[in-house]
Amino acid sequence: MRHLFYVHSPITRLVAEAVIRHRELDPKRVYWLTDRGQQVQARSPRYMRDVSHLEWGPLRDTARNYANLRYLDEWIAGPSGTQRFTFYAPHHLTPTLQAVFSSPNCVRYCYLEEGIGAYATHAQQEAAFPAAKAGLAQRSANYLKYRGRIGTERVFYDPFDLRFFDAYGLHASVFPDLPRKTILPLPFPVDPRLAHYEHVLALGPQAEYRMYPADGQRAIIEALLRRLIDQGITELHVKFHPRQLAPDGQANQLRALFDGYRDRIAVAEIDPSVSLESIAASSDAAFYTAASSAGFYALLCGNPVFSYANLMAARDARYATILERMPALFLAQAQFLALPGL
Repeated sequence: MRHLFYVHSPITRLVAEAVIRHRELDPKRVYWLTDRGQQVQARSPRYMRDVSHLEWGPLRDTARNYANLRYLDEWIAGPSGTQRFTFYAPHHLTPTLQAVFSSPNCVRYCYLEEGIGAYATHAQQEAAFPAAKAGLAQRSANYLKYRGRIGTERVFYDPFDLRFFDAYGLHASVFPDLPRKTILPLPFPVDPRLAHYEHVLALGPQAEYRMYPADGQRAIIEALLRRLIDQGITELHVKFHPRQLAPDGQANQLRALFDGYRDRIAVAEIDPSVSLESIAASSDAAFYTAASSAGFYALLCGNPVFSYANLMAARDARYATILERMPALFLAQAQFLALPGL
């Protein structure tokens, strides 16, 4: 049987690699679907397919949808057309994932932790991403354009399907509604070259994804800078989220803010290729963040984490719901900040 892993983020890649080690899977049986520019170590190119280019369209694009289904089915099934497989993925949300889950050769599946979303209950997920019930016309159109393979309503997890085998995560509170799960050792690589980090600001795309006003975010970051200066901290390392580095992101505005304090605190950017989780695993750095996976994983590694998410939640009801969905460990162990001047 083949073991097919879907990787769309650094966390899913690390968890997938940990599953392979834990289950001692034969590398000749391991295949990869990659998305969003992720890279994996595959035995050869034929063991990996990138699905970033797959686009699923409305009824008028049925031919393209069918071509996508054939593309996935033919590669997964192999030359014989009968290769059965176990699928490892974070959820059922996207059409591409649903297309793989619904393959006639998918005989069982497992869930992989992808970040803090894996710690939310079904009720929390449904509240955060409400989906309207589809009418008969919409369901019929969906059936035609996807050969009945892709549903019209959001489903995060389906533990009642007889094919569900296991779920893999990094903390006991992961996948709270699933009936069984396996907790893996932390898979974050330790790199001695990262041991020098002391203070790390892990920024998030709250403004870019319209979760929080950009000017309000900058005001909080500026208040944090002033606090660090008052504490005698002279160097801060900053990691931008990839979305912030996009042309319409907030990176340049925040760089200008940091530049205004350059005579009091040195702010150095962390290269996008450097993993925050590896910094946490390799150093005693203090992390400063909002409600983020980076802060949660830093706590799992034993690092002190200071969060300003409480300040954002107090000023924005939408962000308050985001903070409420954070894992209980984060809410209990993160040190929430009070910043003068806000």
